[in-house]
Amino acid sequence: MASRKTEEAVWTRFCAGAVAEVWIHEKCRKEMNKDLSDKDRSKIEACMKKMYCTMEHPEDISKQKLNQNEGQCKIKGKDKRVQAFKYYQGRVYGVQGAINGKRVFFAACAAVKKDDLLDPNERDRVARRIELDLLGGVAGATL
Repeated sequence: MASRKTEEAVWTRFCAGAVAEVWIHEKCRKEMNKDLSDKDRSKIEACMKKMYCTMEHPEDISKQKLNQNEGQCKIKGKDKRVQAFKYYQGRVYGVQGAINGKRVFFAACAAVKKDDLLDPNERDRVARRIELDLLGGVAGATL
């Protein structure tokens, strides 16, 4: 696994395929292990590996597995769409970007769903981790 270390966080490449990669923030990984059930976590990880990293068009992934519009967050003053890999109650939130031109999902936080709308605290956590730890911390990363 490749990784980049900044002062406060580590981003690790979780999986890579021909057309895309998934990178996970170290705090997101801890939240996935602590907060999500084993089944939720394994189903989400399987979708990342077997679908997102191999499919040319991620919009073809069903909304039951990848919700591509969980809401908006501001990163460096620009609105970015928060997306979520999901299974049952488990969610892994992040944003889509690229590293050196290759599509990447940056998984910033994980949580158990509380209601149908993205919790504002989780939205803020996504924005904070992406803004502070990703940009400038992972060579070639763009949103």
